[in-house]
Amino acid sequence: MKKREVLLRLLSGLVLLLLTSSVYANEEREMVPWFGKLESGGHLWIETPEGTELEWQGSLLDVYQPRTLIGFSRDEAGEFELVRRLPDGEEESWTIDVASRTYREQRVEGVPSATVSPSEEQLARIAREAELTLAARDSLTPGNTGVTMPFAWPLHGRITAVYGSRRWYNGEPGTPHWGIDIASPTGTPVRAPADGLITLSEDLFLSGETLFIDHGQRLTSALLHLSERHVEAGDWVRQGDVLGLVGATGRATGPHLDWRLDLAGQRIDAALWVPPMDDVCTIRGDGDEVVILLHGLGRTSLSMEDMALALRNEGFSTCNQGYPSRDETIQNLSSYVASAVQHAREEGKTTIHFVTHSMGGIILRYYLGHSSHAEEGRVVMLAPPNQGSEIVDALDDIPGFEEFMGPAVLQLSTDPDSVPNQLPPIELPVGVIAGDRSSDPWFDGIFEQESDGKVTVESTRMTTMTDHRVMPVGHTFMMHSRDVHAEVIHFLQNGAFK
Repeated sequence: MKKREVLLRLLSGLVLLLLTSSVYANEEREMVPWFGKLESGGHLWIETPEGTELEWQGSLLDVYQPRTLIGFSRDEAGEFELVRRLPDGEEESWTIDVASRTYREQRVEGVPSATVSPSEEQLARIAREAELTLAARDSLTPGNTGVTMPFAWPLHGRITAVYGSRRWYNGEPGTPHWGIDIASPTGTPVRAPADGLITLSEDLFLSGETLFIDHGQRLTSALLHLSERHVEAGDWVRQGDVLGLVGATGRATGPHLDWRLDLAGQRIDAALWVPPMDDVCTIRGDGDEVVILLHGLGRTSLSMEDMALALRNEGFSTCNQGYPSRDETIQNLSSYVASAVQHAREEGKTTIHFVTHSMGGIILRYYLGHSSHAEEGRVVMLAPPNQGSEIVDALDDIPGFEEFMGPAVLQLSTDPDSVPNQLPPIELPVGVIAGDRSSDPWFDGIFEQESDGKVTVESTRMTTMTDHRVMPVGHTFMMHSRDVHAEVIHFLQNGAFK
């Protein structure tokens, strides 16, 4: 069926398309091979197969596989030219628009005077330690290690200072603050935000008990002002490992963690690698096993609350994670999963299950495929587009579709290069529930096979799934079905459907 004929059948489900400006009518849609946070202090990832050459503002960059990281400094903004030359000789270029940011001033009082106006002897120590930290940041661990995985908050607490703010210490002007400060009681465990190699473990004059983690591609996490360090230089750490304890050593007025990111000598904003702290889900219930729930595209965590209640009634704890599904790419959204998992680790949960709906399953697959997740658990996916979505194929070039649905939607096509079709298998036990009753009749003309109105039964399948169940439910409301609840609970408890 032609796309024009399909459009005529969408009716009320696609009224939004009629409201879109005609300026898009002749625009040819392009799936760009890059994503990131395009603002001052942010970063950009670009796919770089082996043999690729990259130019940024006319200068050649070091290239890594499978993709290369580019960072933007605190004051970097405007239009930047990016050129990619592929091994087959094809050359592509883009103008990257990096948005500017406004930074606040922060006045900090009560700082130890010696750290504000150090003596000559102390200045000499600071200079020696600067050389030490510079050498540690210049480390380049072979391979990507943790740099390409979704990052997680190293701990949860109250944010007291942010990246880029101009600092005044006891009335004296200082340099901008390069990290994000997280207040927490002394002795609170600090965890690795991603995998990496410890390249520095020292007691430094200004930053106190300090750790550096080389994540790969010269991306370094710095964890400052600790009260204790539990790792040494040369140690390999995995995301979630406890590295030390919160303290107030060095230039600090109270117990907190200062987490910083440095990319090849350029300070970038660590907060842009994780979701907003307040958006990380709350663990509810007293069960030893926790279930992290992930909703679908265009929905909110409220759509999974019936499921969460059913799980808590069966003795599970739940962490119903919301995320801005229409605002970010699948890669960026995966950090919500990483931080939810980190939060469960903080609560002592060693068995972490997942229940997903629709695109939530692809976000989970991205997290699991790019992380070192080690906890026990099982996964149930409701109507996941594991082989891509025929809806996206049919509508991807209709004016207003991407503008309304967001950047993640075009990543869900059935094209062999789409995100679902490029993800590695899941090693945890996985049960998939598909529906064969349409809840969206205006889409029925798109499908040639049985479907739930949004996803075909066949496209929900995954090569490494443990069990597959087809139920008489539709895509939009299947997570509210008591029969579906019963099957989900049975799989989480037994590793198979009824």
